[in-house]
Amino acid sequence: MTMYFLEDWKKKPQDSYEYVNRHASGEMFRNLQDSLDRLCGIMDRELKEVFTTTNSAVWFAVFDRFRTLGMPEGRFREFVLYFKTSLEELKVGGRPFAEVYRSKNTRDRAVVQNKIRGLVTLMEAFFQVSLPSGRGAGVEPGKESPGQSARDRMGENLESMDAAALLRCYGGAEEVEKEDLELYELIAEDVEQAIRDPASPLRSREYRPVMVALAGYAVKQDEDDALKKWLGSFRRNPGGSLGEHFDNRSAFLELKAEFDSYLEKQGEPSRGNP
Repeated sequence: MTMYFLEDWKKKPQDSYEYVNRHASGEMFRNLQDSLDRLCGIMDRELKEVFTTTNSAVWFAVFDRFRTLGMPEGRFREFVLYFKTSLEELKVGGRPFAEVYRSKNTRDRAVVQNKIRGLVTLMEAFFQVSLPSGRGAGVEPGKESPGQSARDRMGENLESMDAAALLRCYGGAEEVEKEDLELYELIAEDVEQAIRDPASPLRSREYRPVMVALAGYAVKQDEDDALKKWLGSFRRNPGGSLGEHFDNRSAFLELKAEFDSYLEKQGEPSRGNP
């Protein structure tokens, strides 16, 4: 129902079963099965915590929209992990999305629609795209898609990813404790001193979560000394993400990739690179 018949939502499960039985095509069932197979390929403990009984059907619809982007399934996993670690800070339409997402009234069409619309909007912002209105989005033809202003919300969501979220999503860390972050903060302060350019954006307050996450990533590889050496000779890539307009995710991924490349050139390949 969430993927194909959201506008014909039935409150009673039995009514939903009967409606699907009458109106669903074989192609719809094959597409659902294919989506489930693809999700199984990326499913792990962290994703299982998101695909709960309450919200699995909502996520199936969001994944169906994701597939129209033509991206590998691993990118969807990135989005789900980002969502999971950042939910408390995420907003849609100026409203904290956690209030909408945590509702358990999933037999109410408005609740289900708002969850799907919100997740699709966040996904559009995450991937910097605007999906056309269509199945699974709960958007009526001819009406503006919520994702059309998604790029305007990039700074609100991606830029606000903190060091712990960056490490969990992209740094290979399963858990990041408070004590860990305190250590990474100290190391970040130390390695920043190696940056020779006093005007480097890496020394700015805006980049602080990125630098703390990078320090944590280096510690995880037992390469914090190498990080300090690398930053001593670091030169910003003019075509990269490190500039006046950036988001924490892109900046961290770019720095992480360049640091990994440095380690490989030094004959010290990154051992924990996920």
